[in-house]
Amino acid sequence: MRRGLLCGFLKRFSLLLFEFMGLLDRRFGKIRRNRSIDSFKLQT
Repeated sequence: MRRGLLCGFLKRFSLLLFEFMGLLDRRFGKIRRNRSIDSFKLQT
């Protein structure tokens, strides 16, 4: 695989992961396992 293609895939996957974790965080607000995701939300 090309390195650029792999990087693009990783970027898309990480964005989808952050969106998915955001949805989970909205539904289950009590559960906060990852503080890095919370700090990522504060930045956006």
